[in-house]
This record gives sequence, structure tokens and C-alpha cells, in this order.
Amino acid sequence: MSIQSDLPTRTRSARQAAVRRSTRGPLDDEDPLAPSPTTAAEAPPPASPPSSTTSPRPTPSALLSPPLSALTASSRHLPPLSLSRPTSPSRIPDLTFLTRPQLYSPLPTPQLLPPFLTPLHQSPAPSSTLSDLTKTHSFRHAAIKAASDLCTGIVPPDAPAQILETFHVRLACLVLIGQTEIAAQEARPLADFLARTAAQQQQQQQGRQGSRPGSAAGLGTARTSPDAGIVPWELRVLVQWLSGVGAQDGGRRGIMGLYALGAECRARWAEGKAEEKVMWKERLGELGIRVGAELVRMGEGEAAARHLRGLEGEMGAEVKGGLALLYARMGDVKGAERVIGEISGGQEVGVLRGLVAFARGEYDVAREAFAEMYADNDDDVLVANNYAICLLYTGGMQQAAQIMERLVNETTPVTGTLFNLATMYELATEKAVEKKAKLVERVASRGPENGGWERPGVDFKL
Repeated sequence: MSIQSDLPTRTRSARQAAVRRSTRGPLDDEDPLAPSPTTAAEAPPPASPPSSTTSPRPTPSALLSPPLSALTASSRHLPPLSLSRPTSPSRIPDLTFLTRPQLYSPLPTPQLLPPFLTPLHQSPAPSSTLSDLTKTHSFRHAAIKAASDLCTGIVPPDAPAQILETFHVRLACLVLIGQTEIAAQEARPLADFLARTAAQQQQQQQGRQGSRPGSAAGLGTARTSPDAGIVPWELRVLVQWLSGVGAQDGGRRGIMGLYALGAECRARWAEGKAEEKVMWKERLGELGIRVGAELVRMGEGEAAARHLRGLEGEMGAEVKGGLALLYARMGDVKGAERVIGEISGGQEVGVLRGLVAFARGEYDVAREAFAEMYADNDDDVLVANNYAICLLYTGGMQQAAQIMERLVNETTPVTGTLFNLATMYELATEKAVEKKAKLVERVASRGPENGGWERPGVDFKL
């Protein structure tokens, strides 16, 4: 009798234990990010490799250093896989929400300048592919074509890589034609999808580790995959940048997204091979520059300065050049000179020194520096553009305008060149509107493939 009276208690206890085992066991065995099923079965969930407990911890010299809890959460921001009851490591994520017609907005035509409404720009060949349109710089039609391909089944709904590639073209082309707000609106569903995936991965990892917040073991699993996920890295960065466009929080959400990507870079750098370490370090440095630029844009100069000082000494020459430019933009000339001193010689250093001299107000020194570089290579758009600006500030407006017009006629004009030339027209003559209108016609007549793609009126200050 005593044995039978104890049966209900033992039976209930056994059932509770069985529930815990069935909840944790299958997740460990079927996790596509786990090193191997045998390892997950033999080792207790809280255990983690030695490298996982040491390498992810932030150090004073680490780039982009959010708290360890944020590091654990954001480093799971990896492949956009559906982690609810995974069945196989190769499960295809459902990205059909990117193929819904209601996601995409029609592009407004009234914003186009009349010279860009000609058949040359509005009537591409019917057989043109998306690749053809981007190669000929027909960015507006490429954006329309990308949305059409996604919504009409030309891009298979079960081909996530092709869906993401086409969607990336859509967003990039929208940014290039000045429709950034539309791009931000259309990028939001993918940003939400990535955020949900990261949260699911974090919850799953904490469940395997006994819900220990901040545990570093999850990062070891994240670093076992050599790939950053099915979503291309460039697209992820673009989506994070667009998430801050027009945001009510002033762009703080976008900055936190960049921090999350930075945490993932550190995690993958720790487990990568030599060549992979170089790639992830460069990406981390670029993210650091982006964070600093966003802080400057938000008016957080002091926060940007503190952030940038933490980046010095831990990046390559190319990223250091961007850091020096950002310092100069902030007005921190000493910081810019300090970073330039760490870069080996070359034309890039000459350009940076000229820009720093300009930032100090030494316009004559900057003009001489750019004049020397312009004499050696007058085809360099960056050098020619800055030389013209220095001439403008030292009274050589006519010569500056001639250099700008030569750039427009002989090179693919960039937005900065067109904007600066339009500014010189405004300063030099009362017929600036007529001159700018002729400039638009001249650029548009070249055709999309030669730099005459559809440009917004703001490029010409119209």
C-alpha cells in the first residue's frame, strides 16, 4: 500500500523530468549551428569551449564594445533561418514576404527633371535584364524591374539567395535616385525579420544553457559557421542604415543595429582563419566609422569623439583614411593629423593633408598641395574637385568653374561635382538658373550609360 501511495508522486516527478529532457535534447541534437550532435549530447549544455569564454569579452582596445549581454544577443544576429523546430541544417528560410506586391511603392515621376523624361531615359529595351539596366546606370528602371521580378515570379519564391540579391538591387537603386525614404520603408520588413531571427536564436541558445543571461557559450556556436548567413553582408549593413532614415528616435535604432553587426564581427573574427580575420577586422573598422558618422549626423559630437578614439590603432590604412576624414569633418584637426601620421605615404596621404590644411583655414597651403597633385594627375576626380574648391576659397572662381566643367564633360560626374558647379554658377552670375538648366540638359544628353542617368533636382540645386 505504501508503494502504491507513492506512485502518483513519483509518476508526476518522472513526467516533469521527461519534459525537461525532451525540450533540451532535440534542440541540442538538431541545432544547425551546433558543432555536432555527439558533442551536444556528451557535454552538459552550460559548458562552453575555452575560446568562447575568453575571446568574446570586450577589452579596452576592442572596436565597437557594447555590454557583454548585448554582445551575446547581437552575435546571434546571423543567418535568417527559422529556428522553430529545425529539421535539417539546410532548411530554406521563408522570404516570400519580399515578393508581395503591396510591399513596393510606385516611384513618383513629377520629381524628375524634364531632360530626364525623354525616350532615351524612359524607354529601355524590352529585353533588358536587371543586370543590363544596372550596367548602363539606368537605376530608376532597374528599381522598377527589380520589384517586378520579385512580384511576378521571375525570381522563384523558393530561391532565397536570388530574392535577396534582387531586393538588394532594388534598395540600392532607390538610394541612388534619391528615393531614400521609399527604400527605408521597403527595407523595414527585412529588418524586422532579421530582428525576430536574432531573438529566436538568442532564446534557443539560452534554453540550451539553462537560461543564463550573458553566457559566452552561445558565441562559440555562432563562430563555428564560416558564413555570415544567407543575407549578404552589404545588404545587412544597408538595411541597418536605412532603419535610421526618418526614424522618430533620431537614428538610434540604426546605431544599435550597427553595434549588433560589430559584435558579430568580433565573434567571427575570433574563430576565423587568417584571411577571414583580416576581412572581419576590416568590416568591424568600417562599422566603427559608420557609427561615428551617424553620431556626428545626430549632433552627438562628444560621443562621436569618444567612440572614434577607441578605434585608433586597430584598423587598416583605408579605414584610417575614413577616420581622418571624419575627424576633420568634426573639426578635430589634431585627431586627423594623429591618424594621418599612422598611414604610409602616397597620394591618399597628400589628399588627407590637403583637407586637414583646409579644415584649419590654411586655404593657400591646401591650394598648393592640391595644385601639385592635380599637375601630376588631372584625371583624378577627387583631386580635381578639391583643387577647384580651394581655388574658389582663394579667389580663383573662374578657374575653379573651368575645372568643374571639364570634370562634367570628360568624366562620369559625381553628385558632389554637379552640386559644387551649380554653387559656383550661383556665386558668379545672376543667370544661375539658366546655367543650371543647361547643365542638366548636358548631363542628360549623355545617356544613362555615360553618367546621364536620372538624377534628382537637388544634385543641380534645382
